[in-house]
Amino acid sequence: MQTTRRLLTRLRFSPSKPSAQTSHSPSPSCHLVHHRCIVTSSTPPPVDVFIERPEMIVLAESSLYSIHNSWRDAFTSFFPPAGLHLATIDITKPSPNSSSNEPISLASLEETLSKDLSHLGIMANVGDDLLIPEYSTPSTTSAHTVLIARGPIPSLVSQYFLESLPLAGLVLVDPLILPVDGRVKKKFSDGRLSSSLDDMVSMLEGRRPMMYQDATTLPDNNDHPLSKATTQSHTKSELALLQALTKQRNNARPLYLEPSSVPILVLYTGNHMYQDYYRICAERTAAFHTCGGGGDYFDQVSVLKIPKENEGGEGISDDLNWVTERVYEWYDAEVG
Repeated sequence: MQTTRRLLTRLRFSPSKPSAQTSHSPSPSCHLVHHRCIVTSSTPPPVDVFIERPEMIVLAESSLYSIHNSWRDAFTSFFPPAGLHLATIDITKPSPNSSSNEPISLASLEETLSKDLSHLGIMANVGDDLLIPEYSTPSTTSAHTVLIARGPIPSLVSQYFLESLPLAGLVLVDPLILPVDGRVKKKFSDGRLSSSLDDMVSMLEGRRPMMYQDATTLPDNNDHPLSKATTQSHTKSELALLQALTKQRNNARPLYLEPSSVPILVLYTGNHMYQDYYRICAERTAAFHTCGGGGDYFDQVSVLKIPKENEGGEGISDDLNWVTERVYEWYDAEVG
């Protein structure tokens, strides 16, 4: 804890020059590395900052969140000055050669994630100069990646990803879709996926999730962190995938991931009318990664509620100072 406070204090009060190698726009030549590139920005530590760890922090955000509530800028301001390379990815970004009507699937998203994470380590920049040999970069394998999966779809895909490829650590934010538990008898696991999908679709459409059916009163406002209506193509793709998962629930792919395979932190968005629903999904996800199908405790995986900027109120923006510090403290204690 003393080390954590020291590093965070240095981060807050030690000014550093911005990196000359920072890019926040995708590279026009990025698709040459793979058929489909999901890297949207890559920010190495500034040249005058000591690189504390070999890991790379990778943020994958769902497009279902409001574009005004993205975590990218806050993470870019926090982690590179702390000596950690940061990259952001978009796992639902369409392929340059694909049709706009081409459906996405969990399998295709997992494949895209596997390809790009395995090579992110050699990318110090995704601008004009894709490779910078003289720059100190993390390992080229996903084993040195700490993935922050923000949203139901990225959280689900990242858990399937872990079945076959390693990560240094995983942060699951709002994991509202609970996969079928392949480690227990089917009759004890069937309801996880179906009920969580139904609840999430109901929430997005403005109806009460199943867990609220017996509630006598609910707030009049219908606020929740995920955007309800948008014309963005990425959002349409995610909504289409949710509908496909709902229709194919009887043939859903079980998740066989063993507990404690990697350090995991679970966060959920708070201060809204569906906070209890988000909390229950977060706790059940943590239990999955703790007890291996036998019980509901989650003492080995922390579950934290994300506060809003105006503490105690119902603000619209997450308290990103709190988020970055909690993620860094967890990383320093469990991964580093």
